[in-house]
Amino acid sequence: MSPDPDCISNLSVEMAANVFSNKKDIYGIQLIDSKENSQVVVDVPTGNWGITWIDPGSGLVLGKSKTNHLEKNLT
Repeated sequence: MSPDPDCISNLSVEMAANVFSNKKDIYGIQLIDSKENSQVVVDVPTGNWGITWIDPGSGLVLGKSKTNHLEKNLT
């Protein structure tokens, strides 16, 4: 994996993000200063994606979801 900041196409104004990917099927995104209503749009390949939210301070998994991504942008 390597830095991939160009895959973020939209990010809430108050936020920053660090992104690493293999540009195929693995993306690691660290959201910095995100709030409850913050939004990030990521350009990833279409297909089935598993999403895992992890607290970087504790390493605890906060949630998981799956999506069938059919468009260029994943919100």
